[in-house]
Amino acid sequence: MKKKMKINETAKVLYVPTEMIEDGYKGDIDALMNARTVTLIHPTASLEEVRRSLEIVLQDVILRIDSQKAQEKRDEKEAEKDEMKEK
Repeated sequence: MKKKMKINETAKVLYVPTEMIEDGYKGDIDALMNARTVTLIHPTASLEEVRRSLEIVLQDVILRIDSQKAQEKRDEKEAEKDEMKEK
């Protein structure tokens, strides 16, 4: 699932979707992060649950990459057809 969050740089506040609060993300939340991604960990999640969850997220990212590549190929073919018509 992909959700948008907003960071207020001045106040140093992260605004999260209401669903996160309803799902129990309250108080101090652990985060795993690197230079490109952040994983917010539910307060009651075990490390095994975090691992399984990250595997699912990775599968989703791979599907999105595949879908993006397929769309790019379709766009290229359509552009080639348009060029042929112009000739």
